Amino acid sequence: MNERELAIEAVVLETLRRGERSSIVVAGMSMEPWIRRGDRVWLEPVGVGARPLAVGDVVLVADDRIRQIHRVIAMDGGGLVVKGDACAGGAWEIAASLVAARATSIERRGRSIPMRPWLGRFVAACSPYARYYNRLLMLAIRLFRRETS
Repeated sequence: MNERELAIEAVVLETLRRGERSSIVVAGMSMEPWIRRGDRVWLEPVGVGARPLAVGDVVLVADDRIRQIHRVIAMDGGGLVVKGDACAGGAWEIAASLVAARATSIERRGRSIPMRPWLGRFVAACSPYARYYNRLLMLAIRLFRRETS
């Protein structure tokens, strides 16, 4: 990451810490096709007064060395299991305290796409079936398009 990107990231994290909404532009591909490179993801802080995290939520994981947008695919006490939608493997356990924010919507080509809890739960439920993932993903996309048209 260059200095400019680090400075922007610091401003986003500080804004979230103050309890305000913020947004980031996605640079990676781990959440495709739901969240694509170049999409703006709107985030709300988690913590006191916020809706509790749930399986299916897309979250910003932030600590001293990593910043990633991933989906919560399981919860266990104070811990979460998160994974990128495009990753066949690679789920990892984190402490819930590492979640800086929850995604509320995506901006793509001037259009706002709200995060749908039922769709997030569906994608999270598909995670253990990675070898069938693409087929299930296409089904979910068709359902989403039907709902939004």
